[in-house]
Amino acid sequence: MLLQNRTPFLAFTFESLDLAGEPFHVIVVKGTFDIVVGAGLRPAAQQEPVRTSDEHWADATSSSLRWEDDLAPFKPHADIVVNATAHAPEGRPAREWLAGITVGDLTKRVRVTGPRAWVHAPLIGWGLGEPMLTAAVPIRYDHAFGGKVEQDGVTKVYEQNPVGVGFVDLRRLDTSRPVPAPTILPPDGHIPALGKSCPVEGLSAIAKAWQPRRARAGTFDAAWIAERHPRLPSDFDPTYYNCAHPDLIYDGHLRGDEMVRLERLHPEHEILTFRLPALTVAAAITDRDAHRYGGPARLDTLSIDAERMKVLLTWRLTLPLYTRGISQLDVGVRESFATTLERATGTVVTQGGG
Repeated sequence: MLLQNRTPFLAFTFESLDLAGEPFHVIVVKGTFDIVVGAGLRPAAQQEPVRTSDEHWADATSSSLRWEDDLAPFKPHADIVVNATAHAPEGRPAREWLAGITVGDLTKRVRVTGPRAWVHAPLIGWGLGEPMLTAAVPIRYDHAFGGKVEQDGVTKVYEQNPVGVGFVDLRRLDTSRPVPAPTILPPDGHIPALGKSCPVEGLSAIAKAWQPRRARAGTFDAAWIAERHPRLPSDFDPTYYNCAHPDLIYDGHLRGDEMVRLERLHPEHEILTFRLPALTVAAAITDRDAHRYGGPARLDTLSIDAERMKVLLTWRLTLPLYTRGISQLDVGVRESFATTLERATGTVVTQGGG
C-alpha cells in the first residue's frame, strides 16, 4: 500500500475488526502545535509521532498514565487530556487554590492543596491537618484519592485509582504514623473522614484497567471464549476507547476553532488562552479495483502538555475494507470552509454540533 500524506502532520494506519468481526481501516493523523503567548498556536517544527504504546510517569504498576497510545480504532466522543502542574496565584505559596481548563463551553476545575495528612490523637481519633504552603502541585492521579492496602497477605486496590493516596483499612492503621491525604480534590475541596471514599480528580488520561473504564470493555467469560473470541464481547461499549477523565469527555467531537483557556497551569502565565486551528483533515482509499472512497476525519483527541507549551491534535477516520485490498491511501488537510469564508468576507459563520 502506498501512503500519500499531504499534510504537515504525521499519519499512521492500521486494521481493526468491528463487533460483527468485519475488518475496517483506521487512519490516525496527529498534529503538534506550539502555544505562543499572544499569537495562539503554530505548527511545531518537530512533529510528535503517533504513539503506539502507553507512557507512564514511572513504573506502570505504581504510577499514572502520562500519555495513552493513539491506537483506538474509534472514539464516540472527543477526549480532552491535560498534563500540567498547578501553580499558585501570582507565584506566591498558598495552602490551596483552583486550577483547570475550559474548551468551548466545557469547563473542568480541580482544587489543589499543599501536603497534609490525617494524624491520630489519643481520645480524639483521626483528624485532618491544615495544608502546608506550596507553590506548585503536579496534577497526577498519584496525588488524588486512591491507592492500595495489604490485608492478610492480599492486596486490596481502589479500582478507580490504584496509584493514589488516602485509601486505607482503618482496622490495620498504625496510629503512630500520619496518613497522607490527597492533594487533588473536587472544586469544593471536600474530603470525607478517613476510611471513606472520595472522588478521583484530575485532568489527565485514565488507564484502560481502571474503573469505571474497564467495565465498558464488556464481559470476557467462558461464553465469550466459546462463542465470540477473538471478536469483542457483544456487550462492549465503544466509550471504553475514551481515556479522558469523565468530566473531560466532550459531547461529540471537536469542531476545531474552539477557544481554550488554561487556568493556573503554567508558572509564568496564570491564564493562557488560544483557539484551536480550524482544519479539515480527510483521507481516501483507492482499492485494487481502482474504486476510490473516503471522507473527513474526526478531531477526537485534544492533548495539552502545559509545561512544554505543546498542543497535540488527533484526527481519526475509519473506512471499510474490501476483499481486493488497498492500493493507495491519500491524506490531506485544508482550512475549514467556515474560517476561509470568514476571512474573505468578514462574516462570522456559526457551526453547529460538537
